[in-house]
Amino acid sequence: LPETAGTLLGESGFCRFPHLNERLGWQLPRDIAQSPDAVADWDSEWAEQANRAKQRFIEKDGWKLVRSPHESGDLHELFNLDLDPGERRDVAAEHPDRVQELAAELDAWIEAGIGAETAAMSRTLDDEAKEQLENLGYLGD
Repeated sequence: LPETAGTLLGESGFCRFPHLNERLGWQLPRDIAQSPDAVADWDSEWAEQANRAKQRFIEKDGWKLVRSPHESGDLHELFNLDLDPGERRDVAAEHPDRVQELAAELDAWIEAGIGAETAAMSRTLDDEAKEQLENLGYLGD
């Protein structure tokens, strides 16, 4: 079913999430979106930062918790995906118990090694995945 979700949403005309380009307010160039090698200073300026950031998230029962590491302590953002599928309103302060529950599950997931780190450069997209992302508006010209 996960493989067909994008196709089903596309066929229905319903987009669950806003397009990345709309959220950014500009079109991400295709060559950069598909290959960090197209960015001249990727290795020296961005690769380490991207791998060090280690932002993680967990989705469960209509909720999404996003953890972003900060020097002063982890920042947790919580979104009610049923009411806010575009993830525009952080409701963590209103639901501290849900944050605590999901953070504990996220910690267990990471401890189990399921969230093992991978280098951003090691990921590639096949032609079918690129076409699906393009159809969803995530890759631009």
